[in-house]
Amino acid sequence: MEARYLAGDIGGTKTRLALFSHDKGACDALEKTAFLSQEYDSLESILRVYLGDKNYQISGASFGVAGPIIDQKARVTNLKWVIDKNSLQEFLGGVNVHLLNDLHAIASAVPNTCSNAVLPTTS
Repeated sequence: MEARYLAGDIGGTKTRLALFSHDKGACDALEKTAFLSQEYDSLESILRVYLGDKNYQISGASFGVAGPIIDQKARVTNLKWVIDKNSLQEFLGGVNVHLLNDLHAIASAVPNTCSNAVLPTTS
């Protein structure tokens, strides 16, 4: 089974998620979708829907979050969510999870020249 890497852009309005593989690289998402954040009570509840009954082996995950990251926890701007790195790692089966501020995530992607790597704008 091919390893999958989960990426997310977590905001007060929308949560965008995508799966990538090592073979296809960072410029070609295997699958991507968006959710209205306020319709869910946590990131884990969105992940439960997104991953559903898919039989993917998630090898790692990284989430850009609209809000500050303090002690590996984030309070999402305009939501009541608290995203905790350790809780996400447990939820995803122990894989390594990275949390970073969404502005930091975008700045890290600036050198990437992928023209088709943009995540969706609607669900």
